[in-house]
Amino acid sequence: MINELERGAKGFEQKKQVKNAKQQLAKQKDRYQQLSKELNKLSFTQIEHTQNKSQQQNQISEQQEQQFTHESLDLESQMIQERQEDINHIQNQSMTLQKIMNELGLKVNDQGRLVA
Repeated sequence: MINELERGAKGFEQKKQVKNAKQQLAKQKDRYQQLSKELNKLSFTQIEHTQNKSQQQNQISEQQEQQFTHESLDLESQMIQERQEDINHIQNQSMTLQKIMNELGLKVNDQGRLVA
């Protein structure tokens, strides 16, 4: 379009106006390219920042999950240990009861012999 104006310009004043318009257009084009580059750079930086933040959140989430899993395993281990202690206690009581029953049986036998 500027080229058409340049070809159609008649007289010194019109040529000067076309030249000024051409210079202004070149300046605006350079400014547009500079702003475009800055915008791209900012967008890229923002994307990197968002990705970094997302990675940090993922790491925190993984750490929390690992901590939860560790705490869960600790709790399960504690429950297993308590069950084992309960089983051992019941086993000891059963053995004590068996000894008492054996001694009682022997005494009943002894008394049966004394009576007969």
